[in-house]
Amino acid sequence: MHDEHRALAVAAAPASTALPVPARALAGVDLEGADLTGCDLSGADLESAHLGSADLVGARLVGTVLRDADLSGADLTRALLSQADLRGADLYGANLSGADLRGARLDGALLDGADLHGALLDGAGLDGADLRTALRLDERQLMAAVPTPRTLLPVLPPADPALLGGALGSEPASDPSRR
Repeated sequence: MHDEHRALAVAAAPASTALPVPARALAGVDLEGADLTGCDLSGADLESAHLGSADLVGARLVGTVLRDADLSGADLTRALLSQADLRGADLYGANLSGADLRGARLDGALLDGADLHGALLDGAGLDGADLRTALRLDERQLMAAVPTPRTLLPVLPPADPALLGGALGSEPASDPSRR
């Protein structure tokens, strides 16, 4: 099957329907701007695929290989990306609000301007990922992820102690000079 026919087969797949096994080998496929809302691409090989501006709202991409894929401007709101391989992926300006990225590999991923509001990053590998200009990322998300010294982190506002469940201590330290 030629790449353009494969792209048409994927774009025409009904929402919430898993792709047939031959369609799972989609490395390098061009799905720029495709409507893949609710599509199940779990386990697919989409290495180096072009998914810029694609609509992947609520899509299942569990264990999907998206290494070096172009997902710039893609809408991945509430997408299931747990255990996905997003190493080196371009997620510039992508909407990852409410996405499940637990255990995903985001090593070296570009997340400039990516909206991470409410995204689950528990156990997500961030070695060398660029999060400096990621949007709506909070300290709790980073604490659940696995950054390394090579991770480019944003400067976050101080955490609200109430949000951390008193982990910072509920009583101010006493001043020994006041005794």
